Amino acid sequence: MTESAASGVTQTVALTVDGHPVTVPEGSSILAAAREVGVTIPTLCYHDTLHVASACRLCIVEVEGRKDPLTACDTPAVDGMVVTTQSPELRAIRQLNLELIKLEHELFRSGLFKVFLLFFDSCGVCLECAAERTACKEPTLARPTPEGLGVDVYTTVRKIGYPIEVLPDYDREMNRYAFLLID
Repeated sequence: MTESAASGVTQTVALTVDGHPVTVPEGSSILAAAREVGVTIPTLCYHDTLHVASACRLCIVEVEGRKDPLTACDTPAVDGMVVTTQSPELRAIRQLNLELIKLEHELFRSGLFKVFLLFFDSCGVCLECAAERTACKEPTLARPTPEGLGVDVYTTVRKIGYPIEVLPDYDREMNRYAFLLID
């Protein structure tokens, strides 16, 4: 719909979620669009009355034309978007995310109170995300990086005896997850 919000008409976007066409108000998330047509996307940290944290990463979905999965809770629905909420790859990533959350919890319970999980996936800030940190158009808005937080991942991980592979150059793809132990 192209009519202006000033005329009293709410602008909408039309997209497809798991083959179901849906129209939602502009600014709605993919999660809201999915719920509108009865498609369930797993969530752990999302609640309607709380600020969207996008912390658990269980609500990841595939969006046609995007290289990496996006979080449904904080990614705005866009006109013409085609979303897939279930696939073997998404199930595997969700399972890994859940295992990492459980590990983070166990480490915290064992007395490592400054342990936290930091995700290194695409942030989805830009609708045309380059999905590569070297090509990011909005680095100050993108998800935090260890370097941006002033964390020396190499030293931190080596301190606990965890094997770490140092990438030979900045352009190589890295793992998407890391536990950081901050002293």
